[in-house]
Amino acid sequence: FSLPPAEVEVYLENLGGTIKEGAVVLDTGPIKRAFFDCAQRHLPRGRHYVGATPIIGPEALLRDSSGTDVPREDLFQGGSMAIIAPPGASEDTLDVAVNLAELLGAAPLFMDLSEHDSALAGAEDLPAFLGAALVHAASDSASWPEVQRLAGNNFAQAVSLCGLLEPAALTKHWAMNREHLLAKMDALIGELQRLRQLLAQEGQEEAVEDYLEQADRSRHDWIAARERADWSGEGRGATPARDAGFLGRLFGFRSREPRSKN
Repeated sequence: FSLPPAEVEVYLENLGGTIKEGAVVLDTGPIKRAFFDCAQRHLPRGRHYVGATPIIGPEALLRDSSGTDVPREDLFQGGSMAIIAPPGASEDTLDVAVNLAELLGAAPLFMDLSEHDSALAGAEDLPAFLGAALVHAASDSASWPEVQRLAGNNFAQAVSLCGLLEPAALTKHWAMNREHLLAKMDALIGELQRLRQLLAQEGQEEAVEDYLEQADRSRHDWIAARERADWSGEGRGATPARDAGFLGRLFGFRSREPRSKN
């Protein structure tokens, strides 16, 4: 199932009394902490649960901007499926998520619960936060009448993300992932302050150019890795570890050891 985090509690509470022994509950919602906490409280002994987050494939990611609103059978082809399991999860429980990944044409990506929610805070929540902040910064300024007339596609795309969810739903979503989102905000504020300091100093044009070039390299590396759809070895770990760069500092990339099969 996939529900807004605020609705998970009631759903699992009702499900707990009817679910058969040995059944596996698979959640594809965005925040796994809410799901795991509710599953521990409401699912009876002998019922299992696992989290899965399907990530769209590179072709769908780069081909258009329609996101996941338009159903397509190849939406997740060549993408990844993050799998988050509680400690001691059985192989049969994991197989449910792995089989779903294979059905969608995505590669299984085993992640820690905190790691998953932290990464999603940076990759999904932070852009929406930025869009809302950008609208406020522009609309609260004295030049807003002029901005409205001059703003083009860049502004429209940047602020569109803050309207993907209803404000009440987005507020609850952010509150449930508050700790991770605040950490990503702090990282972003640090980057903005760093860039501001460079711009404020005379003779720092080369440093600003280097900063932008590094950000562009990180963006190209990310797109290239998604297009390869190969996250073993260098694709997932070694590149960010070599030079975290702008995206690494913001999202907390680091090298990882392959997941043990034991």
